[in-house]
Amino acid sequence: MADFTLKEIKSLKYNRPEISKGYTDHSLHINVSSSDINIRPVEKEGQGKIYRG
Repeated sequence: MADFTLKEIKSLKYNRPEISKGYTDHSLHINVSSSDINIRPVEKEGQGKIYRG
């Protein structure tokens, strides 16, 4: 396998909140086109569902 190097494009400091029943009530959204990183709240009714985008 060929060697390669990775360049850090963007980082995000994140203080993880307390985990309750396996959830933090947050989701991580990454826009690979613009390199934007956002943490968004998850509504209670959305917990346990898998989202793909």
